[in-house]
Amino acid sequence: MPYNEITAIKEAEATAVARIQAAREKSEERIRKAESDAALMVEQRVEEGQREVMRLHLEAEGSALAQAGRIREEARITAAAIKQVRDQNMAEAVQYIIDAITGEIDVSPAGDEKSAHRDS
Repeated sequence: MPYNEITAIKEAEATAVARIQAAREKSEERIRKAESDAALMVEQRVEEGQREVMRLHLEAEGSALAQAGRIREEARITAAAIKQVRDQNMAEAVQYIIDAITGEIDVSPAGDEKSAHRDS
């Protein structure tokens, strides 16, 4: 084989090796970029998940506060109704005692010796 052919083959081989190396480096760079993009996407998904968890947490707190407000209002209404009934019962009890003291009503049990004695 002549020297020129050997040189041409060596140059072709060197060119092929250089192209293969360049393609390999380009592929490795694309792989690194894809890995970087994937890591960034994972990080973004984690952040989105954390934001969603926080949103749900705040929503649950808001719901709990609203429920507590409704319960508090129901308790206030119930307490007001109980107070009104108590005040009404108290007024009736006071009136009953006054009527009993003044003799407007007979509070003695039937067949009581004292009440029979008072009637005579």
